[in-house]
Amino acid sequence: MNLLNNRPLLVFILFLSIFLLFSNGKVTSSMDVDVLRYSQNLIDTGSIGSESKLSNGTVYSPKTHLFYPLEGIGIILPVAFISKLSQFFNIDSTFLIFSSGSILFALAMMFMYKLFSLLVSNRKSLLFVLAIGLATPVFVLSKMLFPEPFVMFAISGSLYYYFKFSIKRSEISLLYCGLLTGLTLIMRPDSPIFYSLMIILVLVKLFNYKASTKKYLYFFAGIVVFTTVFFFNNYLKFGSFIETGYTVNKYHRNEVITALQSDIIELPDRIQSKLITAQEAVKADKNSNISKQLVSEYYSLDKSLKDKNSYLLDLKENEKFRINDVLAAKGDEGFARLLKDYFYGLYLILIFPNRAIFFLSPIFLFVVFGIKGFYERFKLESIFYSLIFFAYLSLYALRAPYGYSGTAAWGIRYMLPMFLILSLFLTGVDKFLNPDHPKYKLFKYSFLSLLVLSALFQIIGSAINYQHVQMPLENVITQVYGKENIRMSRIQLMTKANSSLLLNNAQILTGNVPEVIKPHLSEDVIKYNIKPQYTNNSGPNDWFFYDLVIAEQKQLTGNLKNPSNYKLLFFVLIMLAIGSSYYVIRGKKIIKT
Repeated sequence: MNLLNNRPLLVFILFLSIFLLFSNGKVTSSMDVDVLRYSQNLIDTGSIGSESKLSNGTVYSPKTHLFYPLEGIGIILPVAFISKLSQFFNIDSTFLIFSSGSILFALAMMFMYKLFSLLVSNRKSLLFVLAIGLATPVFVLSKMLFPEPFVMFAISGSLYYYFKFSIKRSEISLLYCGLLTGLTLIMRPDSPIFYSLMIILVLVKLFNYKASTKKYLYFFAGIVVFTTVFFFNNYLKFGSFIETGYTVNKYHRNEVITALQSDIIELPDRIQSKLITAQEAVKADKNSNISKQLVSEYYSLDKSLKDKNSYLLDLKENEKFRINDVLAAKGDEGFARLLKDYFYGLYLILIFPNRAIFFLSPIFLFVVFGIKGFYERFKLESIFYSLIFFAYLSLYALRAPYGYSGTAAWGIRYMLPMFLILSLFLTGVDKFLNPDHPKYKLFKYSFLSLLVLSALFQIIGSAINYQHVQMPLENVITQVYGKENIRMSRIQLMTKANSSLLLNNAQILTGNVPEVIKPHLSEDVIKYNIKPQYTNNSGPNDWFFYDLVIAEQKQLTGNLKNPSNYKLLFFVLIMLAIGSSYYVIRGKKIIKT
């Protein structure tokens, strides 16, 4: 009985089952590779760093002479734990590991439901949380090992406990708010925006409440935990309390080059010494664990030398794109370009028919009607949350004209946590959704229509692996225009309407060539590997259970030892989704009866 009355838990089960039903259980992006390999490296060696590059998304530290993933320790540690758990139970696929995003997003939806329940009725709380979970890129990206599920879990929890303290005066909520606010720091490099403004907001609120010293101590006791981890981790890796790795090549360029040159001079002697030792061990007993370990160490050192030579070459030739180089013009010309790029970036992020927030999730257009109502109830919070949103927006608006922020995946990934802020403003439409409002029916049916439309867009986004759009375009551009112009694909995937994943995914679903490469097709492009596979293979290609149960193509599930177990899981998830949705809507009424 208590379980069926626990609406937040039912919401968690509902979203988790839906996210898992539409998951793919496999590597999708290069960031997935980064997280998986460095998590495994942590399990194998006890260190996050490595002498050689384990993946592309890495940075070299001149302090430790090791490569580190750009993903924060707050991402690597949990995935390493889940990976170890998967190995312990001998699970025969990566499904459990890739479920981490679904679990964390589902927890974030639970937090937001609890938050909304403090502001509006249970029914409307469910409506608003459905808008975040099913009508935004959250639904699509729940299947990937990106940092955003981790960040959204922390931010949603921080927001919930802030409002719980603000409305119910729960002292312990300040501790949890501080803990989760601090947790964001070790997850993404843009988290200091939320972190700093959230701290100021809490302090202003405490000051307005004339709070006791005990309440301040509760909050700072929470904040200090992960803030200490953040500073300590940065110092151990880079010798700086605030360097996370993203700017080490910019601000410590000379030190990086010097350290790399030193390694390149020193490594050949180590490699030769290791080779001799390994050869002697192999001669003595080539099947022994010692000889295998020495051979592995030899190859690892050899790869380290190659990786460091390559990294140094890239650094010297400045092949890596940097937004600062694009905006390097000085004086009035530079400022004019900056201003132009900024407003063009706002257009691309907010409304342009490609990746824009209000294009892929039109339900959030209702924020225009809701922001006034939210401001009337929470003036202080409205100001600070608006500052957080526009800080994120401004940061990525400057980058938008030169490529997508994040991967070529669905939507604008780096802006994903801001849907949490927008959803708070969305609750301001509450008064329009009351039956006594003169335009109730207009708002009700408009809201529900846009909710359904937004959810449909996300299903189209989830059905097709974005690589089926990105890779053909990169292939054409590389071979037609040259490898040095490959960045044209990143710009096109952000700034051209025909590059919209919504449009291209719909094309692939119906068995057609992706719209994005049609302008490049001509008689002489046949040799550039534009295969007819896009016209022959219609239907979804990025759903684990669709492949396993319905299509039986096994392109995602062919390596499973016990597929019957997953078929059983499929039906269990369906029952959980149906049961939890039923009880979260009607359960309380039925139980009372």
